[in-house]
Amino acid sequence: MVKFEDSKIASVNKIVLMTNFRTMFPETISTLNLINDYVENLGLKLLLLSNTISSELKCTTVKIPFSMKEFSSLKEEEFNFPFNQNLISIDAEFNEDENPDVELYKAGLKKCFSAAHKIALTVKPAIALLWSATVPQSIIFKNVFTEYFIPTYFVERGLLPETLIFDESGNGACSSIKKKINLGFVPQNFEHIYEEIKAYYFTNKIDKHEQPDYLSSSDFLEQQNLAGKKIITFLGQWDVASGVNSTNDYQSFLNSPHFTNTEEAFKSIVKFISDNENIALVFKPHPFDSKTYNKENNTRIIVDKKLNVRTLIESADVVIVMSTTIQYEVLFYDKPIVLLANSFLNGLNVGYEIKNSEEIGSAIHQALNKKDYADKQINAEKFITLISSQILVSLNKKNPITTSLASFISHLSKKYFSNNIESVSKDLFDEIYHKTKNIFNGYLIKQQVQELILKAEELITGQNILEAKIILNDILQNLDPESIEVLNDLAVVELISGNFDTAQNLLNQILVKDPFNLVAKENINYISQVNLLNTEKV
Repeated sequence: MVKFEDSKIASVNKIVLMTNFRTMFPETISTLNLINDYVENLGLKLLLLSNTISSELKCTTVKIPFSMKEFSSLKEEEFNFPFNQNLISIDAEFNEDENPDVELYKAGLKKCFSAAHKIALTVKPAIALLWSATVPQSIIFKNVFTEYFIPTYFVERGLLPETLIFDESGNGACSSIKKKINLGFVPQNFEHIYEEIKAYYFTNKIDKHEQPDYLSSSDFLEQQNLAGKKIITFLGQWDVASGVNSTNDYQSFLNSPHFTNTEEAFKSIVKFISDNENIALVFKPHPFDSKTYNKENNTRIIVDKKLNVRTLIESADVVIVMSTTIQYEVLFYDKPIVLLANSFLNGLNVGYEIKNSEEIGSAIHQALNKKDYADKQINAEKFITLISSQILVSLNKKNPITTSLASFISHLSKKYFSNNIESVSKDLFDEIYHKTKNIFNGYLIKQQVQELILKAEELITGQNILEAKIILNDILQNLDPESIEVLNDLAVVELISGNFDTAQNLLNQILVKDPFNLVAKENINYISQVNLLNTEKV
């Protein structure tokens, strides 16, 4: 009997489909271009679906929505199917939407499901690589692609800089990778391998997020008046991206069974600090965390998103973490680490773990006293060695990670294809590209219209009235003849030009479509006042 994982997926199109939801930093572009190069070297073709696009990308790209809110603008039918309602709250949090229109999100979610089905049928990808296991769009695409037996991997930033991880099942506690980590399988010379990896990262000091200037620990402690105190450093996570986003969601509970979010964990640590006068807390929220944290006017508690993370780790006697990937770099610093959430380190006797929220004080005291710390240090070295040799995929040929991106893509090719792969037919690929783009055509037009409106409004502000008028008329004639926003802007152009009758006509058209449009009403009122003044002068 042939197992599914060993079978060769026959693919007419030989296309690798990938999604991307990261801002187009140079690092992102470089990574996507590397993947494209390795895919094309194998005779395959990369088709990228992304909400951000760069002219520097080598691969063929189709711009798509990111959130369910944006998906609601598609002209797709609303595919009725049972879904986890928490996907809406997760998506709203990704959008920082504090008052989400639930019906709008629900409509978008159904259209996203429908679009995913069409993509599976249109593209028929050989493999799908979906960015982030916690983005609702990725979750929906994964579920749909599974129905079509399309091998699908979630792609995330790796546990160490310059690496990626490719996971078949999910994030954090739901990850297939977590189940593969067994410290019993590390090489016998793991100490040597660990030191080589450690030396590389300390020499290169690669940061995942932009950092302020480094400050020595002694200078930092003096600057903050913390000399003589035991220092607890708490490195925050971005809850929604960590799969900790809804108290009612099972994934959230699995990833963080003791604290519903970073803020709750912070409050628990603050309570401990308040009761221990010889201990100070330095908390660095995640760069994408928009919450405001109350330190209760305690001078022994510092909350600052802009501190250098290496300064903070070096200054710490103990480091506390949840699911942030910086925790794996902390292991290089030989610092006791307290684990508050279910990360890849849990269950390996690497950090000080808790069984409930009440144990946080006990765990911190054990860490400060370095109870059984020698064993934890050895296990930390084994963990770094294991993930570097068996789990992570390297983006840089110079680093000591065993598996390169090229070899991993080649592994996928050998796993799912026969050895004799012919190059993708250009005509077939172009047809697939246009069919895929057509699925999102309405959304793309809407985005184009918004960009042109912004450009026209900038021209109006700069008194370039003629150019603005050309752009606005072009939108009405070729892209969106029903746009009220464009009609309002065009009415303003006519008012500035002194064409009051034309402006009045445009404003009347708006009020026929939207009788309560405030902008149109205000401009009509302005015309009435001008006409009244002119009458009085006569």
